[in-house]
Amino acid sequence: LKNSDFFQSGVDPNGIMYMTQRQDEAYFSLYTVGSRGQDLYKMVKLLDGWSDNDALPANVNTAFDEAYPFMASNGFTLYFASNKPGGFGRFDIYRTEYNDATKTYT
Repeated sequence: LKNSDFFQSGVDPNGIMYMTQRQDEAYFSLYTVGSRGQDLYKMVKLLDGWSDNDALPANVNTAFDEAYPFMASNGFTLYFASNKPGGFGRFDIYRTEYNDATKTYT
């Protein structure tokens, strides 16, 4: 989705967000005040709306830009683009796995 299809204000309307197939989680990138770059955030569907933005941890978000999140259908594998050093070019594709037991990302 484009951000403008989901958010009413506060984010880049042309940014890209991803909503899971069950439509119970949304992942998106956001520049925040004092941030070092664009970071990935998650919101969870509640009974009466959506949770607050939760930034993904520092082992996913870096001092560089992370954007274009995509959660695989297994609900644990998150793909995203980043321009952090060590890649092949401007934005490279990265993968992280969510561990539901420890509530952490690899």
